[in-house]
Amino acid sequence: MRNEADYKKQISDIQEIIAETRSGYTGGGVIALVWGLLSALAFAVSIWGSLNNTWAIWIIHSLLGWTFTLLWFSRENRTEGRVSLRGRYTLRLWAVITLAIWTSLGLLPSLGIDLSLGISALLPLLLGLGVFTTGLLSESGFSQCIGVALLLSGPAITMFAPPSRGPAYALAAIILISLVWSVGSWLIKGKR
Repeated sequence: MRNEADYKKQISDIQEIIAETRSGYTGGGVIALVWGLLSALAFAVSIWGSLNNTWAIWIIHSLLGWTFTLLWFSRENRTEGRVSLRGRYTLRLWAVITLAIWTSLGLLPSLGIDLSLGISALLPLLLGLGVFTTGLLSESGFSQCIGVALLLSGPAITMFAPPSRGPAYALAAIILISLVWSVGSWLIKGKR
């Protein structure tokens, strides 16, 4: 009889943890805003800035973004006592997205593709893939929709925008979608 009561208590605890995780994790918020704005800033400086070293800009982008992200998750670890399984998957996902951006930066010039046009198409595509997958991990339909919008903005800009304006449109899309994702996530979380 004692073992059955213990099992029921453990199942109840697990169900409570699952419910807390679903209600407290929307897949956006502050981290989305920071990464989106950092990406927009790095993109703008690498395209229009007077610095000739694109690599330095993206190294600083990655260092600042990952420092903030790891500090954010270490705070969660201190408050909650652990980083959730979704949180760990999300960290791994964005590590892969960061590597994909770095690989793209290295490959575009060697393929003879103009860096500003290539980044205009690939950066929203890669960020959109990350946002969409984060939405899948967090079971957030809102984040999935934002990810699809970002995914489609890169190719749409490349196909329809004049080449001289493509980078500006991509920058605007990254900023706008990051803001919408962050604010929307906070609003959704506030309603729960």
